[in-house]
Amino acid sequence: MRTHVQQGQPSTSGPSLEDMLKTFVQSTMNFQKKTESSIQTLEKSVN
Repeated sequence: MRTHVQQGQPSTSGPSLEDMLKTFVQSTMNFQKKTESSIQTLEKSVN
């Protein structure tokens, strides 16, 4: 279910909230992958 709420700002001024959210999720997932990779590397070096 998707609802669109206008908050007085024209969608032409910069990225939309949806685009910003997609970018945020993408960078969060990339960060998580890097973190997991680093943890695995550390675990290998410790064992």
